[in-house]
Parts: sequence; structure tokens; C-alpha cells
Amino acid sequence: MPKFKFSLATASTAIILTIAVISSGLLMAVLADDIELPAGPHAASACPPIRSTAVPNDIVPTVVQPSKIVIQPWKGRHHVYAEFLLPSQHYFANDRFRLNLGNLGDFCGGVSSSDNPNSQPVAIARLRTRTTLWLIAQGQLNALNQPKNWQLEIVPREKLTAAHSRS
Repeated sequence: MPKFKFSLATASTAIILTIAVISSGLLMAVLADDIELPAGPHAASACPPIRSTAVPNDIVPTVVQPSKIVIQPWKGRHHVYAEFLLPSQHYFANDRFRLNLGNLGDFCGGVSSSDNPNSQPVAIARLRTRTTLWLIAQGQLNALNQPKNWQLEIVPREKLTAAHSRS
């Protein structure tokens, strides 16, 4: 009985045929309205309309721009972010940041803090990789690299503690 010989050409042909079959099936499903495509990056990276409840309405936050921006979505998740250096006695007012891209609108993402007791506090604002790739495809790479487009609201800690002690 002859042995089946598996070669690189056979493997690549099988992969191409698999992709073609899956792609044609998805195309047929879309044309037949059997599946619904995602609404786009605004659905996943939308900005919440309501301000954080941790900050009372009588306190006006200060908007800061990042000290460093990294746009490398081809490296995978967590390679699209901005670093905000925070004054030592400040707190970020919202767990979201805002990326304002003018005619494309606002995009938001999560913020986490890096508390190293030996250095200045840093807030890391991350934008979703797929949103970034969509924005780059729209020709917005230069806009993504502009610090003025990245905005994080911060408030002094003493204002928060004073406001909470009054209530």
C-alpha cells in the first residue's frame, strides 16, 4: 500500500481551500442576511455619556495629555496605549479616557494605574487593538500619535476627600 506523502504544497493548498470555503460561506450568509456584522469600532470603543459617580458634580476635573504614546497593534493586544504622568496627589476621575478624532468622533478605553512608590504615578490608557487597526485603515495614524487627542480627567485627592466629608 502506498504511503501518503504530506508536503508543503499540499498543506498550503489545503489551507487556501479551507479559507476559500469559509470566506464564501460567510459571504453567502451576509448576502442572505443570515448573520449580522458588528456595528464597527464605535460599538466596542464607545464613550460613556455619564461621568463617574466617584467625583461630585461640583468638582471640575483637569484634562491632561499623555507623556508617551505607543501605537504598535501588529504586536498584539496591549500594544496601543498612552502613559499619563500624574502629579503625586492626583487621582484619575474616571476609569475611561477619551480619544478625540474630530470628524470620526470620540473613542474611549480603559485606564489602569501603575503605583510604584519610588516613582511618579502613571496612568496607562489602552485602546482596543481592532479599533486601532480600523482607525489606521481610515488614515488616522498621525492623529493617533498626537498627544492633544488623548485626554484623561484627573482631580486632586484632597478635593475628593473634602467633598466626601461634607456629604
